[in-house]
Amino acid sequence: WTPEFIVMLAYNIVPATAGAWLAWLYLLHRLSAGAAGLSVLAVPVIGVLSSRFQLGEQPGLVETAGMLLIAVALVLLHRPARDRI
Repeated sequence: WTPEFIVMLAYNIVPATAGAWLAWLYLLHRLSAGAAGLSVLAVPVIGVLSSRFQLGEQPGLVETAGMLLIAVALVLLHRPARDRI
């Protein structure tokens, strides 16, 4: 339990979690619950892309395929209802 660890832990517990909840509540206020729920599907993609840009990690074939499947699912779910069969 170093001082740096305690500061990082306190940051993750209070402001980071509070910020995430405030962003979620803002989305719910501005969008329908369905649209807000669908937007959550993009979170893993943002996490993988952030790790690539910030940490220099290279997503593998499985991660890339997963991101593509998520993108296809979001496109299919956002089509107008009359286009769905």
